[in-house]
Formats: sequence, structure tokens, C-alpha cells
Amino acid sequence: MIKVNKKYAIDSDSNAWMVKKFTGVDKDGQEVWVAVYFYPTLSGAVKGLTDLMTRTSAYNSVTELSDAYTRAVDVLTDALGEMGK
Repeated sequence: MIKVNKKYAIDSDSNAWMVKKFTGVDKDGQEVWVAVYFYPTLSGAVKGLTDLMTRTSAYNSVTELSDAYTRAVDVLTDALGEMGK
């Protein structure tokens, strides 16, 4: 699982790529991540999460929306870059 930030992660199984959302910690202190979206490709999951992060950010103008999109892309780029190290 690739943790993108404190709220979202990208994971996969033999059938699909998933965007997961952090829902809390269980009674044993383990993080709980729930799959909320499924994609057939990694690129689809990255695009879907970028769109999700942009849609759920606060914006009141086109400039703020553009900034939110840029931040989402930067966060995902950093997370995926860490995966390759």
C-alpha cells in the first residue's frame, strides 16, 4: 500500500487498483484503511485520486481550484516517487 497522505492511499490486489481512505485505528492500535474506489489500472487510480483530492478541497475561484489540483498532483508525485526509492 502506498500512503499518499494521512487521508488516502493507493493499493492493489490481483483484480484491481484501489483508492483507500483512512478511517481510524482499531482496538489493537492498527490503522484501518477502507477501499472506496476501484480501477483497472494504476494510472486510473492516480487520476481518480487526483480528481477526488481536488473535488474535496476548499476553493472559491478558478485560481483556488487550479491551486488545489496542483497540490493534489504534487502530493501524488511525491508519494509515487518515494515508492521508486
